[in-house]
Amino acid sequence: MRVGNEKAAGVQAPTTPPAAQSGSRFSSDPSLINERMSSMTSHSKHSYSLRVQILNDGQPEDLPINLQGRLAWMLQQLIDAGRAGVTTLERPAPRVGHYLYCLRKKGFAISTTYETHAGAFSGVHGRYRLESEIKVLEDNTRAAV
Repeated sequence: MRVGNEKAAGVQAPTTPPAAQSGSRFSSDPSLINERMSSMTSHSKHSYSLRVQILNDGQPEDLPINLQGRLAWMLQQLIDAGRAGVTTLERPAPRVGHYLYCLRKKGFAISTTYETHAGAFSGVHGRYRLESEIKVLEDNTRAAV
């Protein structure tokens, strides 16, 4: 039901968004938006990277593997943890299972042992250890932080 005139009720007509105004620093041109987004994502992905070689008895097993972003972060966590391994209880992070899956698909041997924990939400959690012998060829994880 209409009460009255919109202008009388204080409703204003929609204005042109800043992106569509000429001379604005904002742009609605899709090519410019895509260019900005790709430059932002490519910079962030490549600024945090690892280049590693999986070894078999000290000899290279295959070609070196390049990892960027979260996969590089996850492998670096496994390397730093050493034989102690990594759990999501000690190092909470989103999507750890997915990163481990991707690293395993790339050829890294990662073991899982299950441990119980007590508390209000007692249960079982996994401890993940890097079993592959690897050599880090290039490490851009430390400088990227």
